[in-house]
Amino acid sequence: GGLVGFVFKNQNDATVTIEDCINNGNVTVLTTGSSYTGGLIACANRNENVNIFIKQSTNNGNISVIESLGNSTLAGGIVGEISSNTETRVSVNKCSNTGSITINSQNNTFAGGLIGRLGAGIQYAIVCDCVNKGNVTGAKNCNSSSSGLIGDVKQQDYTNIKNSINKGHIQDDTVNGISSKFNLLSNVVSMGSLIGKSTNCFGTGTLSYLSYAYYFGESMNNCHPSAIEFNINETNGLYFIPNGGANLQGKLNEIAVEQKY
Repeated sequence: GGLVGFVFKNQNDATVTIEDCINNGNVTVLTTGSSYTGGLIACANRNENVNIFIKQSTNNGNISVIESLGNSTLAGGIVGEISSNTETRVSVNKCSNTGSITINSQNNTFAGGLIGRLGAGIQYAIVCDCVNKGNVTGAKNCNSSSSGLIGDVKQQDYTNIKNSINKGHIQDDTVNGISSKFNLLSNVVSMGSLIGKSTNCFGTGTLSYLSYAYYFGESMNNCHPSAIEFNINETNGLYFIPNGGANLQGKLNEIAVEQKY
C-alpha cells in the first residue's frame, strides 16, 4: 500500500481511521503469490467487530500489478481489500483516486477505482462523496472483473453508495460503471467508457433503494444486465444519457456531486 500494508487482527469495537492523507507515489507489485494492492491501504482483513473509517484522503499514484500468480489479485485506488471475520463496519467518505490501475494476472482478479474488493464479514459499508478519475485496466481473462468504484462485493445487502462518480475508463472481461453489486444507489454518475465482454452501466444485483443514478454512455446495448434489472426509466430516477453525455452539464447540475467534482 502507498501508506499502510495491512490492517490486521483488530477487535473489540476498535476504530481504525485514515484521515487527511495523500499518496503521490506509484505502487508496483511483482509477486508469485496472491496480492493486495491499494493507493493508501493494501489490505484490511481478519478483524473482528471493528470500525474502519477512511476520510478525506486521496491517491494520485499509479498502481501496477506486473505479474501475480497466486489465487487472487485485488487492487484499488484507495484500498485493495477490506474483509473481516465478523461485524466490521466500513465508511469511505470524501475520498478520491486519480491514479491509473493496471493488472496483469492469469487468475481471479478484481480491481476498483476506490476499492478492489469488499469481502466477507462486513456488517455494513458506505461509500459517500467519492470520485474516481483513474482508468482501471484489469487482466481481461475470464476470471477478472473491474469497476469504477468497487471491483467486487461479497455481501451486497450491506453496501450503499451515495453522491459519488466514476470518470475513469474501465477495461476488463467484466466491467461495471460503479460496482459489481450494491444495495443502495443515491446520486451516482457513471461516465467513463466501459470496454469488456460483459458491461454493466452501474453493476448487477437487485437494488433495495434507488435515487438518481446517471449513465453517460454511447449505447445501452452494452449494458443489458442493468437495463433489465433496474427497469430503466426516468420515473425510477435512473437515467441513460446517450451519445457520450451530450447533455452532461445540464444533468450534473441536478445532482449533488456536480458541486463536489
